[in-house]
Amino acid sequence: MGSYRSDPIHQEFWYRCIKCGYMYTPQQFLALAQLQASHTGEKEEDLLADPGRVPCRNRGCAGYLIRTEAEYKEAR
Repeated sequence: MGSYRSDPIHQEFWYRCIKCGYMYTPQQFLALAQLQASHTGEKEEDLLADPGRVPCRNRGCAGYLIRTEAEYKEAR
């Protein structure tokens, strides 16, 4: 019986822009990766594996994302 936490695609860490410092939840990062894949034709899996290829969407920012070591905990 697998849970969503055992899924390698499901990320449980915060993501941060290296330029402006904006923080993204795992769900926001997934949406940004999907958006980037639809614009560039890249595979979503490749973008999920390499956050540096996903650009920050904060207004006026040209940075990219990195995975932080801060674990994301959903509010219950």
